[in-house]
Amino acid sequence: MNKATPESQLGTERCAVTDTEEMFWLRQSDDYQSKLRLADALISQYRYRDAVDAFRDAEKIRADDPALYRRLGGALLTIRRFSEAFDAYQRYLNLGGEAQQIAYPLGIRHYLLGEYARAAESFTGCLPCDDEMLIAVLYWHCLSCLRISAESDLLGLYRPGMDVGRHGAYALVVSVFAESTSLSDALTALSDDENALDFCIEAYGISRCLAAAGRTIEAEDLRRRLLIRREVWPSVAYLAAWNDLHEEQNRETRHE
Repeated sequence: MNKATPESQLGTERCAVTDTEEMFWLRQSDDYQSKLRLADALISQYRYRDAVDAFRDAEKIRADDPALYRRLGGALLTIRRFSEAFDAYQRYLNLGGEAQQIAYPLGIRHYLLGEYARAAESFTGCLPCDDEMLIAVLYWHCLSCLRISAESDLLGLYRPGMDVGRHGAYALVVSVFAESTSLSDALTALSDDENALDFCIEAYGISRCLAAAGRTIEAEDLRRRLLIRREVWPSVAYLAAWNDLHEEQNRETRHE
């Protein structure tokens, strides 16, 4: 897989992925759109650090486009540069961007920082939205509330048979919160042969439910299976699992 590793983007490992011919030529151009196309091409290789640089080069040409800062914020968030991501989203708002459009990534930012009450509040800001977006919002809102032992006041918006489109993986976990599916049945439905992204979404949500139920060993085993699916490491569910693992390791180190 010709993609950058999580270690090269979240850690200190050298990135072994190199530019394509298209990227070479895009680097020769000084116009705004070429810089954005270069950033997109780099993101397709999971080279988020380099993509941030490309977005910054675009900013030097045109700093009045709110869409630029929304995209820059997403790239920064992926590589855990949380303060810079917040600044980018704030710039997006200052340029007239709609708050609802960044409520979801800001919720993810709070979640990854362990600010679960603020995460839940941010996810609420995504409403109203269609069912496909709503099921993702419910997933993260429920998980945010779970982390602070609270009930999700949005869960009443869930209904079986929602038109969730490609977001069926979120629906499985939300159905567990809604008690439409038992945790045991959700575990049975989970398969390592699934689409990697869907597996990570389902596995992360179920692992957090297992942890909350005191089934720590099962939760850790499921997270281990999730983190093997490195081909989708920039996905939010993968990043959340990676985040949880490193938080636990840091706590253990402090207590030694």
